[in-house]
Parts: sequence; C-alpha cells; structure tokens
Amino acid sequence: MNSKTKHIIEFSFISIYFGMIMYFFTYFTGNYESKIIFSLSLPLFYFLWSVLHHYFEDRLNRHVILEYLSISVFVFIILFTASTI
Repeated sequence: MNSKTKHIIEFSFISIYFGMIMYFFTYFTGNYESKIIFSLSLPLFYFLWSVLHHYFEDRLNRHVILEYLSISVFVFIILFTASTI
C-alpha cells in the first residue's frame, strides 16, 4: 500500500470518528454525563491516534507529544465549556 492511500484511510477513519462523536454530542442534549464523556473521548482519541500515527511514521518525539497534548486539552476545555452552557 502506498503512502497516499494509507494516509487517506487513516484520515478517513479519524474523520468518521469525529463525525460520530459530534452527532452523539448534539443528540444527547439533555444528558450532562454523556456530554462530558463525549467531550473527553474526542480529544483523547485524537491524542492517541496522533501519537500512534507519528510513532508508526518514525517521527514521534517529545515536541510532537506536547503539541498534540496541548491541542487535546484545549479542545476538551472548549467542548466541556460548550456542553455546560
């Protein structure tokens, strides 16, 4: 499998997951606990997927981990704040 096809499959997978989480996030509008779970699962999955992706590409280092961790924390704060309004 060439690199372009591999990346298309990987990014399609994460896009589908993001879409599913956002659908469930809006579907469970009245359930506070489920919104917290979905608010946490999206950035957690993003962080884990990114670290694994860079690990298999042999580009994983401390800076990459800190970058994706900071983005994940930022997204969690935004989603958590939006779910409590």
